[in-house]
Amino acid sequence: MTEELDQTRRASGPERVPRDFEHGNCEPAGLVQPAVAVDNQELVPVRTAVRVSARDWAAVAFLCLVTAALSVEAVFFLPMRIRSVPVPLSVLPVAAMVAVAPRAAYRLTGRMSAAVAPLICWFVTTAWLGLTRSGLYAGVPLVITGWRFLLLLGVGALAGASSVGLLWGDHLRVADNLRAGGASASTDQP
Repeated sequence: MTEELDQTRRASGPERVPRDFEHGNCEPAGLVQPAVAVDNQELVPVRTAVRVSARDWAAVAFLCLVTAALSVEAVFFLPMRIRSVPVPLSVLPVAAMVAVAPRAAYRLTGRMSAAVAPLICWFVTTAWLGLTRSGLYAGVPLVITGWRFLLLLGVGALAGASSVGLLWGDHLRVADNLRAGGASASTDQP
């Protein structure tokens, strides 16, 4: 029975498995653990990489563009006031997007480099807008940098760092589980 299952898995090729936290599956999308019999003794999980499609990379590029556009919107709406009180409400959508975009990119590709790409786009766009001087008035910054701009950078960096840190922990846990499964099988072989 297991040999037939193994042959069908080899014949059909690798398959995509979505990340499913409810059932305890910590395997990222794009990686599959088919069971392979080693010397007819036991089934050993084997990691097979799946090529990420161009559609997935296009979705990651779109996520990068959305985070850059949200960065522009957030920076230009930072000086918003209600009567005379400064209210930087544009920080909230940035925190949400910067926390969600790495998870979406990682889920699409299964790679940490893709997960970090939207954060890099957000930070580069925000920093560029903060450092750029106006072409119309010499020496005048394009946006007003102050405590609101620092709040935007701080909240975005904190949300992004926590999201990528949690993803990296999941990534390392999967690698350790695979290594532990592969190490036990390699010591059993003659």
